[in-house]
Amino acid sequence: RRTHQAAVEIEQRLRKGGLSEKERTLQKNKVAAHHDRVVELIQEIDADWAAMEPVLQRALQLAFEDDDLIALLAWVHEKQQRDAEALALCRRSLLLNPRPNWIWAMARRICVRAERLVDFDALLEDVVRSRPGDAWAWTVQAEQLRDDEQALAAAAEALRLDPLLESAWL
Repeated sequence: RRTHQAAVEIEQRLRKGGLSEKERTLQKNKVAAHHDRVVELIQEIDADWAAMEPVLQRALQLAFEDDDLIALLAWVHEKQQRDAEALALCRRSLLLNPRPNWIWAMARRICVRAERLVDFDALLEDVVRSRPGDAWAWTVQAEQLRDDEQALAAAAEALRLDPLLESAWL
């Protein structure tokens, strides 16, 4: 199976020892650049969540700050009804990149299912606090907040930071 082959390839890369910092960086970039291949493999596996997890775990060993791969692993955990782990991975991914709406939607689903929207609100605050000068983070907060007055204030802050950010005007 292609999935097994990809997992073996990733594992072989991980086992290489004695690499210089430059070689390790190149290796990490190579895996990150092939993140689309990992996504393709995940799609081929279809709904075999147990088979998807090790492929993503191995890929993340080389590209541990790849927000897309982290979010894909969160999605796998969500499908396995491992909501606490899924929400933690959503948080990790969104702290790296707050832009993907599908990850916010997943985090909200998890919090709604647990009847803990307060956790979703805390996630929003954490992301903005970690990226105070990031207009995108403020825009996401404006889109996701449940309180209209707070949402307008967040949108105003996004526009103050970047008046040309089109999504902040919507």
